[in-house]
Amino acid sequence: MNIYNGIALRNYWFYRALGVISLASSLFLAVSLGGDKGGLIPVEATKILAFISSLSTGIIFSFNLVEKGNRARKAFRHLLNAVMQYQHCEIDMSELLKRYKEAEEIMGDDEFRSASGGGTSAGNPQG
Repeated sequence: MNIYNGIALRNYWFYRALGVISLASSLFLAVSLGGDKGGLIPVEATKILAFISSLSTGIIFSFNLVEKGNRARKAFRHLLNAVMQYQHCEIDMSELLKRYKEAEEIMGDDEFRSASGGGTSAGNPQG
């Protein structure tokens, strides 16, 4: 239970942090390019901001953090329900183990999306 919850929370905060970093660097970049005399901040700083923005956005979408976080939360809820039923003697150990296996299937494999739209998942190449 703690592992599923930890994965869900880690993905949630990592995704949120990268989103804020990407948004903030994009906004600073947009402001710096809007000046009358070529920009409000030095060119080197705009290059760094553009890199940070692109890297953050790329990580979010390449590693599919949104979907991975959603799957982790769904698996956690599924397993939590099974554990509570087991603790109240509504299901037996074999059913609990079956539900654990189902939660693992909900989690799925880690997937990497390439720029071409194809992707590979762990042990299962798709493109």
